[in-house]
Amino acid sequence: MNIIRPGNTGIINFAANSSAAIKSAPINLIGAAIIMILAALALTSCASPRVQMDVLIPAESVEASQERQIAVLPFINEKTQKEMEFSAFESMLTSIRVDGQAYFKVITRSQLDKIISELELGQSGLIDEKQAAQVGKMAGVSAVYVGAITNDGTPVTNDSLSQREDCRNVPAGKNKTRRECKQVPQYCKEAVSSFSFIPKLIKVETAQILFSEEFKGRRSDKKCIDKTNLQTMRIDEASLISASREEAISKMRVKIAPYKMTVNIPLMDDEEGIGSKQNVKKLESALEFFKAKRSDRACSILEDLVKKEKNSPSILYNMGVCQEVKGDYDGALDYYKKADKQTSKPEDAIGQGIKRIETRKEESERLKKQMG
Repeated sequence: MNIIRPGNTGIINFAANSSAAIKSAPINLIGAAIIMILAALALTSCASPRVQMDVLIPAESVEASQERQIAVLPFINEKTQKEMEFSAFESMLTSIRVDGQAYFKVITRSQLDKIISELELGQSGLIDEKQAAQVGKMAGVSAVYVGAITNDGTPVTNDSLSQREDCRNVPAGKNKTRRECKQVPQYCKEAVSSFSFIPKLIKVETAQILFSEEFKGRRSDKKCIDKTNLQTMRIDEASLISASREEAISKMRVKIAPYKMTVNIPLMDDEEGIGSKQNVKKLESALEFFKAKRSDRACSILEDLVKKEKNSPSILYNMGVCQEVKGDYDGALDYYKKADKQTSKPEDAIGQGIKRIETRKEESERLKKQMG
């Protein structure tokens, strides 16, 4: 959210029912447009800076995030009722890293194939929850993923005939040209890939389903070409399938493990409550350091300012931002609340800062359980 300083709003009145007004209307309109452009530029140049930071967000599914030693059994293609390798799903699980460490420990497929063969499971192409738990127990994991591919992404294509306008300049006498347009037939091909799957996470100890949800991905591509060149038109269906599959898998990623999200935190630049011009200049200097991505210097200036200026919402709030960036949520909340008490009217940045910190603190508790 941008914090915009309040200012005077110019109102342009257009006279009515007079010939003078009619004559001057185009000039007034141009003047109004110029004023609006200048005002937009002024607001852009005066917009308060923001601090960008990465925040670790807890997984949406507590149950799925807590089972970190896992195995992945073959999924069933519902269309063919046959086992289907889902290496992209397994790769997603093994690639998840939090704080530089692998989040899940995934048993290799070769180990699982040996266990499945020993137990003589899966001959019908179907493994139920109890069998999955049995495999997991022998593999030494706490949970096992099984599931179904409900749509394998095979593209559905549609051919159509359309027209495009082809325009060019043609001679029209001595040193003259004219614009000539004609309709050119075009042949179009569109391909749509829809991929969906339903994973089931089975707890080995109880054979119960801990987590299950359908995830969908959709990608399309359309190409048109002149009818005379049909043989040159190609749509990369393999890339389309891969893209729709990756979209579906990425939707599951945030459900099962903590993930990073970049947030932009607005700063305040209002001079309300600041006792001296010298300290106003210092606040401006701190904001310039924030703009230059020098939070260390900005926060150092604010630490000095906050000792001298106890009644400035901007200084108190921006000091809270410094604490938030450091991960000191209690300290940030304290400064945000102090800033709120000094405002003469509700301030969106402060209100959202208080709500954001309350959310971060609740998320921190969930992260402790997921990372433990």
